[in-house]
Amino acid sequence: MLMKLREQINSISGFRYVIDELCIHSSVGRRCLMEQEFLTEASDIEVLLSRVEIAISYQADQRKQKGLDEIAHKLMQLRDIQGTIYSLSRHVVCTDIDFFEIKFLAILSEDIRDLIRFYQLDDLSSPLPDLSHIVSVLDPEEKKIPHFYIYDAYSETLRELRDSLKKETNEDARIEIRNESLQEEDIVRKRLSRELSPYAGGLATALELLGAIDLLLAKVKLFIQLGWSKPGSGHSVTNYTGLVHPHVLSLLGKKGEKFQPVDIALPSLPTLITGANMAGKSVLLQGVALAQILYQYGFYVPAQKAEICPVEKVMLSLGDAQDIRQGLSSFGAEMMCLSSIADEARQGKQLLVLVDEPARTTNPVEGQAIVSGLLAILSRYKIRSLVTTHYGSIDIPCRRLKVRGFREDKVNLPLQVNSLSKCVDYTLEEVSENDVPHEAIRIAEILGVNEALMTECKQFLNNTK
Repeated sequence: MLMKLREQINSISGFRYVIDELCIHSSVGRRCLMEQEFLTEASDIEVLLSRVEIAISYQADQRKQKGLDEIAHKLMQLRDIQGTIYSLSRHVVCTDIDFFEIKFLAILSEDIRDLIRFYQLDDLSSPLPDLSHIVSVLDPEEKKIPHFYIYDAYSETLRELRDSLKKETNEDARIEIRNESLQEEDIVRKRLSRELSPYAGGLATALELLGAIDLLLAKVKLFIQLGWSKPGSGHSVTNYTGLVHPHVLSLLGKKGEKFQPVDIALPSLPTLITGANMAGKSVLLQGVALAQILYQYGFYVPAQKAEICPVEKVMLSLGDAQDIRQGLSSFGAEMMCLSSIADEARQGKQLLVLVDEPARTTNPVEGQAIVSGLLAILSRYKIRSLVTTHYGSIDIPCRRLKVRGFREDKVNLPLQVNSLSKCVDYTLEEVSENDVPHEAIRIAEILGVNEALMTECKQFLNNTK
């Protein structure tokens, strides 16, 4: 079974931020969003992305944009009446409130259907079903007013009883007429329910399509606002040009700081990334995970350009496993996560694996062994993966990248701790061997850390070379 969006909304850093930024007008649209499935076929993903692309192209046509605005305005009135439609399909006798909800949806759907036709927005959605018969049944006076009661037009007997009630002055007689009217109204409700029951499927289809249109228009608005791009489907290599993490970008923007976009390619093999602690490796992994998830739920991605290979599953070990909060040690939680990655890889699944500083909490000798073992598994099964590390002497054949890192020429003295990120170049460079950065002591010196402490540190560092 394909995983639905609601099951992953909190699993990827920044995913909830993106979802919360969507301006969805109706609860139906939000439900459609949460029920979207994690698509694994490039052709299925392309269908969703193409619909977004077409809707964005409508924005360039002033007349079509006016139509989209009118549709968006009407979608603010959309109510989720799944329960009512289900009852109708099960031949349950509808109440007046049920009839009102059905009538309201039918009129709304017909109005939007007319707008789509009038403004020539046919590619916005699959065709909405014709609900005109429902409107005519529940609106016998043809006033298109969104309310409902048992009209006189439904029953000549009911009309006569109501006329008699207006003329009758005897209270006992009035009570009798009123009771007869109520009985006749129940007969009408049963008849209307029987007549409308075959149209429950059309109502359900209309409800889902209207929710999908609401979601689509919210996506279009967000992607234009943020300047995201339509990703293409990769064949063997996932490529990003100018990839950013939208939530981090927003947070930095509020502080007047900039986010440096990253270019990265991910072939079907492990890539080892080295860099200093503040070199943005964790944010990079989170950004790659987020872009992959967004793509496979039919979203544009936060990059200038992207070609993405679909995967069956995105697996992460970023040091924030829920198992830690449930009582496992950080090392224990991490090892169970790596065990799951190995299990899935050995089953031959198409995976995207992102691991940040594996075995960081254990001793360097065993830590390097764990990193090497993980890379060996990922390499053997050709798993598209990014692994960051501080460890040197990793001899497993794999692609290696290095964050360019600290740029002393960017330093403005005195350097404050919270200004360190401004002195880092986050560009990724391919290297031929494991090149672990040695920047920490120099950065500490520039920060003004105790001179005697720095002298001792440098002495020990020199002795290890």
